[in-house]
Amino acid sequence: MSKFNVIIILLLFSQLLNVGFLLSKFEKDTLSDTNFEEFLNFLYQSKNVQINNNYLSIYFGTSNLHSKYKSQEALSQAYNFKIDYGFLRISPTDDDFIRYLASEGGYLGNVSSHLKPKSWRNSGLLFDAWSFGFNYKNGYGYYFGDDFQIFLLHYGSLDWKKIDFETFPNDESMNKILEGYNHDFRFGTSYEAEMRTILSNLFMLKFNYSENILFRRHVFGFWTLSALCELILQRGIDILSPELIKSIPYFQPIINFAIKTFISAIIYSQRQSNAYYPLKSEPPLRFINYRLSVGISF
Repeated sequence: MSKFNVIIILLLFSQLLNVGFLLSKFEKDTLSDTNFEEFLNFLYQSKNVQINNNYLSIYFGTSNLHSKYKSQEALSQAYNFKIDYGFLRISPTDDDFIRYLASEGGYLGNVSSHLKPKSWRNSGLLFDAWSFGFNYKNGYGYYFGDDFQIFLLHYGSLDWKKIDFETFPNDESMNKILEGYNHDFRFGTSYEAEMRTILSNLFMLKFNYSENILFRRHVFGFWTLSALCELILQRGIDILSPELIKSIPYFQPIINFAIKTFISAIIYSQRQSNAYYPLKSEPPLRFINYRLSVGISF
């Protein structure tokens, strides 16, 4: 077992201990006089949460499609357009300067070599893909008064993509691999790091970086175990974050964002070669996206 795998296992074990300790403490303190709904509220940081607001966002950016499968020909630079709709909540914390944001939504998007001005030249293998999915975002930010807020958010999503490869490499073995993705919806997952500015509790301006992996074959048992490991780590951080606010309130949003993004980046770097890391599996297709977005909350 490599040193890196040992480190990941130790991280998972430590987070399991943290989550178990906090849940047992909460159970001892509150479950005797509460109900299941309040327990879920504790887990999802919904104490003193405002009423759900709707949001609608439009994204545009670039996408680079990568693969660990060996091929002499590169995949084309792509561009993406996405519409995201859902619900968000902004709630206070123990420090008036710090706010907590959580949201759930769904999206519809297109990733294509052709979603660009005609004067921009393509190079590499051309493709076009439609996608949809469901996401959850959360994180902390700063309230500067006059309804001006800046948030640092982490995002996780379940995705489905239908790719149409328009050109194929000369390598016959690579052709067979790409045919395994071609013309059918394939399942995948994403993480995203986002900086969001909200003006007057209405207008939103966002910049984000995301990685999306797409499975050629979806093995439900392998995916469930892999996703559960990631979920335990990320939700463990969420449970510990309120304690950080009390200790280092002004830096807590940055630290929370950095830790969650760092963990996702490590996990997804390992999934480049093993789609269901830490389990042994084949490489996925991998999209790296940079996007700008404008949106409204209403």
